[in-house]
Amino acid sequence: MALELKPFDVADYLTDDVTVAEYLRLALESGDSQEIATALSDVTRARGVID
Repeated sequence: MALELKPFDVADYLTDDVTVAEYLRLALESGDSQEIATALSDVTRARGVID
């Protein structure tokens, strides 16, 4: 039987304010503008603002 994997989407795990705050804090701490932009996009998707 083949192993079935589903794609990982971090937005599925950003379910509460504490997790979101920590995720954004780590992105901001990195100082990488692309990582910050990706994190903001992930949070907006998790909150249902965009698809």
